[in-house]
Amino acid sequence: MQDNHVLYYYTSVETMRFILENANIYATNLKYMNDAEEYSNGLKELRYVINQEFGKNTELITEEDLEKSIRMEPDSYSISFSTKRDLLSQWLTYAKESGVSLEMDFSSPQKYRAYPEGSVVRKPVSNDGLCPRAVYYFTRKVMDAEKYDAVRNDIVNMIRDTTDPVTLQDIRSNAKGIWLNTTPYIKRYEFEAEGECRLVFNRPLLLEMFRIDYRNDRNVLKPYLDIECQKGWPITEIIIGPGFNQDAVYNSVKHFLNHRDLKIPMPGKRKFQKQCEKYLGISTAPEKVKKIWRTRKKAVMNPKNIKIIYKLFTDFVEEILSDDTIEKEYIENLKKRTFTRWGIVLSKSEIPYIY
Repeated sequence: MQDNHVLYYYTSVETMRFILENANIYATNLKYMNDAEEYSNGLKELRYVINQEFGKNTELITEEDLEKSIRMEPDSYSISFSTKRDLLSQWLTYAKESGVSLEMDFSSPQKYRAYPEGSVVRKPVSNDGLCPRAVYYFTRKVMDAEKYDAVRNDIVNMIRDTTDPVTLQDIRSNAKGIWLNTTPYIKRYEFEAEGECRLVFNRPLLLEMFRIDYRNDRNVLKPYLDIECQKGWPITEIIIGPGFNQDAVYNSVKHFLNHRDLKIPMPGKRKFQKQCEKYLGISTAPEKVKKIWRTRKKAVMNPKNIKIIYKLFTDFVEEILSDDTIEKEYIENLKKRTFTRWGIVLSKSEIPYIY
């Protein structure tokens, strides 16, 4: 079950371009994530919990099982998102100088495709509703007892909620499978500030054996699956990160969004209206703006063609911006954002440039 609907993917502008034009993101093998110990940490911590909770302190998963699994290469691949819209550590690690944070709305189910081995045609990866799930930050030796117990209980409840009753009934036979399938969602407690969610592709459980590719990251050949979101990734906002050239990057991305054909889902009228109101910040907008929008909304949103709606809405925005009776602070904040023809809001990080 999906834990968070609105998530953020931090990356470079160049990678953003590929995502928008081709609808693909690389899912990295779990053993090659940025934290070198996170996979082994998950195996160790989860083994203890499963043995304690489901085995009543018996060895459902042995020390030998643990050592063997740590030595083996996992066949699970993950795309990492954050629940944090504008987080300095994410900019520094993933987006660098004036990178981007892509806001995505996963409230609707998405379908994913990849390349099977020996094929140049993408095929669906699963019949199930794969979706991002929250990571549990969990390392016993660095957590206080109260926090540890709370997260431990959350993990146990998650296992019970996501495992069918028949599998749980025969826990002795299925404990290792549950252990390995849950490990991708366990991370060292020290990284808690990230608010990470993961979209995990467990390769042996997918419909076919999909092709593994490799990318060079500081001379490490990292294995990945090339994952396409079938209708395009559900991007609703692009935030330009802090950097000395933030304004130039902002203007270039704005030009790109308004002139390039993109492979993203074009929102229907209801979602487009929601994006219009997101851009206006309608919930906290001055009363005059709310009143004008209420009187004009029906006319703006009435046409069937989204291109016409976009033109009417941009005309409406120009009227708001030129109305000197509306609070100046609101107008200045509105000028800092752009509403693009795809219904994507473009904005800037509020973090000062500190590199």
